[in-house]
Amino acid sequence: MYKNRAIFQPYLELVEFLGEVLGENVEIVLHDLTNLERSIIAINNGHISGRQLGGPVTDLVLRMMKDVEFKDMNYITNYQSEAKHGKMLHSATYIIRDEQKRVVGMMCFNFDYSEHYAIQQSVEKILPRFMQQRENKEVSGDIISEKLNDSIEHLVSGSIQEVTYYNGIEPQRLVQEEKIDIVRGLHDKGIFLIKGAVIEVASQLQMSEATVYRYLSMIRREE
Repeated sequence: MYKNRAIFQPYLELVEFLGEVLGENVEIVLHDLTNLERSIIAINNGHISGRQLGGPVTDLVLRMMKDVEFKDMNYITNYQSEAKHGKMLHSATYIIRDEQKRVVGMMCFNFDYSEHYAIQQSVEKILPRFMQQRENKEVSGDIISEKLNDSIEHLVSGSIQEVTYYNGIEPQRLVQEEKIDIVRGLHDKGIFLIKGAVIEVASQLQMSEATVYRYLSMIRREE
């Protein structure tokens, strides 16, 4: 837990309050970014994504911590998230900073609108602005997305699937350059900010932890 727990206290109360106000179709999640492996310190309506207290950060949170494009943002709205079983959600994130302006936490909102898609009037009232923004972003190729994983294992495996160009090939059949490309892609996504990620990547790609560390050292020297 962040050493100055008081900074999270108002947000802990907000998670409960907003869960009551917004109803069971909105998941509210509070992340403490000083503990990436167990970052979820409060959650309401966790049935939407299947996550619970002590769950890890998401791929988007790692990207926001690593990429300079997010450096000066205070919040992100109108993006899509995908829950573990493929359910698509409409999401927003508020960034929490300490007195030195360091990012220490995030409060995330995931809206389950699946019931509304069957009702045309609700769709017209709720989604037009979001759909317009999404269409504009699809044209430019710049669209934010997120996967709501409930474990480091799923976070790593999902990220491997995103960065690999070798779908359908068993790990033991990957050649060295292919494995280096995968490790490079995971490094770029911030996966190795997570404690235990090297172990999980080594397991899923069927190679030694020492080999993963060697590839990482080579990639970091190139940078």
